[in-house]
Amino acid sequence: MDNLFSNQFTDSFKNVFECTSKAQKSFFDTMTQTFEDGISKNTEIFDSFTQESKKSNTDTDDNNQSKAKNPFDSVNDYVSFITPTIGSFNTAISKWMLSLSQQPDLIDSQKTLLEDLGKLNLYLIAKLEGNDADPVIEPAKKDYRFSHHDWDSNPYFDAIKQFYLLFTNWLHSTIELNPNIDVKTKATVSFYIRQLTEALSPSNFLFSNPEILHKTMEDNGKNLCNGIHSFVDQLKGSTLGNFTVNPVDKDAYVLGKTMATTDGSVVFRNDIIELIYYKPQTKTVYEKPILIIPPFINKYYIMDLSPEKSMVEMLVKSGMSVFIISWVNPDSTHRSLTFEDYLQEGPLTALTVIEEQFKYKSVHAVGYCVGGTLLACLLSCLKKHKMQHKVSSATFLTSLVDFKNVGDIGVFIDEDQISAIEERMSKKGYFHGQDMGTMFDLLKPQQLIWNSVLNYYLLGKEPVTNEIMFWNGDTTRIPEALHSFYLREFYLKNKLAESNQLTLLDTPLNLADITCDVYCLATTDDHIVPWESAFELTQHAKNVEFVLSNYGHIVGVIQPVKPNQNVFRFHTNTKSYKTTEEWLNTSRTHSGSWWPHWNKWLQTKLGKKIKPTPLLKKYHLCQAPGDYVKVT
Repeated sequence: MDNLFSNQFTDSFKNVFECTSKAQKSFFDTMTQTFEDGISKNTEIFDSFTQESKKSNTDTDDNNQSKAKNPFDSVNDYVSFITPTIGSFNTAISKWMLSLSQQPDLIDSQKTLLEDLGKLNLYLIAKLEGNDADPVIEPAKKDYRFSHHDWDSNPYFDAIKQFYLLFTNWLHSTIELNPNIDVKTKATVSFYIRQLTEALSPSNFLFSNPEILHKTMEDNGKNLCNGIHSFVDQLKGSTLGNFTVNPVDKDAYVLGKTMATTDGSVVFRNDIIELIYYKPQTKTVYEKPILIIPPFINKYYIMDLSPEKSMVEMLVKSGMSVFIISWVNPDSTHRSLTFEDYLQEGPLTALTVIEEQFKYKSVHAVGYCVGGTLLACLLSCLKKHKMQHKVSSATFLTSLVDFKNVGDIGVFIDEDQISAIEERMSKKGYFHGQDMGTMFDLLKPQQLIWNSVLNYYLLGKEPVTNEIMFWNGDTTRIPEALHSFYLREFYLKNKLAESNQLTLLDTPLNLADITCDVYCLATTDDHIVPWESAFELTQHAKNVEFVLSNYGHIVGVIQPVKPNQNVFRFHTNTKSYKTTEEWLNTSRTHSGSWWPHWNKWLQTKLGKKIKPTPLLKKYHLCQAPGDYVKVT
């Protein structure tokens, strides 16, 4: 195969690189014009769609809207929703191109690119002649797109790979050549350029990916047929605006039987939460129980996936009394529920129930993701009302309390895009979980989108559903009022990070009120809560032990202890530092899951051992996992 490609492509590649060299003078002008034409055309298209949307909406009756079973009522609704995002991109890319064209460093950058392309030309010729040569560029260690041996051994694919890497690296480097554009614009351009370059990776196409070609020849094209069938099946099960490339077998797991199986009882229920109490599995338990506050944008059983992947099970077996909140999956009747309602009827009510039913006057509270944001608000409220004894210590898992740097999610945070979300929520009364999932997928397009396209649609592999994929596909909704408040007051205005600027339950909040002992976990590859942002809690609160585990937002947290488990690791550092760099450079690295480290820390905060408090029959409403979690 190598000889075939060698003979066929030698002359063509020589011509390509000769033409590239001749194009040096007009290279940037051509690219600029292409971008400007694209932006102009893009704007025209979406303006026309918007006009049609407004016209169509005046003619659409209520019956058409009632037929919708998906996040969007019509194509026009979908276009109206994404138009502000497209506008944000157009504005950012225009600013970037204008500023870039005025930068003197651009010429040097172009010359460097062309020199590298010339080196690649010489490298290719040497390889085609059978000589050894060092590659001009190599993929990053974590870039698994080019792991097939033909990406290195075959000159044709090797050249495609290196050309792609050189050009994309150069394109991303030009973003940093713009000192005159604001951080928001730079981040927006970087985000969408990454979407483009990762979508156009040669690994995503049949004739430029050797692995797909080999598989196609071996299977006589059966892999492509299987991929088409998988795509069609997935398309049939999808509706406008919610297509996902990660097919999930809805029958693969059953809540209460194969997932969320830890023995427990729902002991309280209101319009917002079910409170679950887990049956003790030890003769004695620590005198202070644990209250887990999961994110209300997901279902709680991420903490109790399966017996071998359950944080809840681990805690219960360690002699700890565990309560967890299961949030309602809201519909249009819940549209007016606010962040205050979730705080009052969620953790505050849970604390009251735990004290009344079980006589526990103090708990250790655990907040995960936005549950941690809610926990920070809870702790400040309790301190202001001199009730801080109700939560004697706390754990924050990948949580934001300071929203000044939220990573790529910030691309979607501005007045126009939030207004578009609010306008669409006003029609249904909630924000759809599928929208949230799509946004999160875009934060890691290679891992969460294109890798699945390769495996399922091009290589024709059978979709595999694991516990996390099943949970991730089991989306939940967010009430309109709550989501609007959360986006504006936290993400857009960052009021929680400013002393007494955010008021909840008639109480001005201050992160400095968090004075209890805190265990704060962040993860290195978190695409939702960057670890540098989670670190900000150490700058606001007192007595914080910060821990950094590997992997991302989910796997970095759910790390069950297994024999010979060498893939997990975490960093610890008990000293306080102003910057993440100082903290990390002086930290200690540990092999294995962070769970034992946390467990040991917890044991010093939960008091002495006592006999478990018996659950009275009158408080048993139903068996865990309860009813709310089963609502789709």
